[in-house]
Amino acid sequence: MSKIISSIIIVGLVQVLIISSIGVLGTRASYNNPPTIPIIIGVEDGDIGNQYDYEATSTDPNGNVIYYQWDWGDGELSDWIGEYDSGVTCYMSHTWDVQGTYTIKVRAADDPAGDGHGEPGNSGDGLVSDWGTLEVTMPYTLNIQNYQQNLQIQGITIAQQRSTIN
Repeated sequence: MSKIISSIIIVGLVQVLIISSIGVLGTRASYNNPPTIPIIIGVEDGDIGNQYDYEATSTDPNGNVIYYQWDWGDGELSDWIGEYDSGVTCYMSHTWDVQGTYTIKVRAADDPAGDGHGEPGNSGDGLVSDWGTLEVTMPYTLNIQNYQQNLQIQGITIAQQRSTIN
């Protein structure tokens, strides 16, 4: 009788280990949450042709590494940049060449498997946050030139002052 009880206990223990392993594997994927919406910090008013620095920070509720993607609002979209530990800031710079108001957007993707394939489009197993946004305005740079022009008509000098705005 004691042999039968030992066998049942061993078989029961093996079943518990198998169920426990399946539960752990299934739990990891089913409880993954996307990173938080990135917070963007940087210059909001500037001049065209100047380079400006920006930073974005996101955290992953599961502590997974994060990749960032930047959309500069002028048709330039970055590749996925990373990997960054959760909560570590991503720094980027950008220059606008045309006057206007632009919306910088940044999103974050996690990599729960830690295999470097968190970014979407690269066999990604991660989840992507919503876009964080920051509106920036790059006005015209005004070039004001004052000059004096002398005209001579039949021996009479006429002075004329002009201002131009480019």
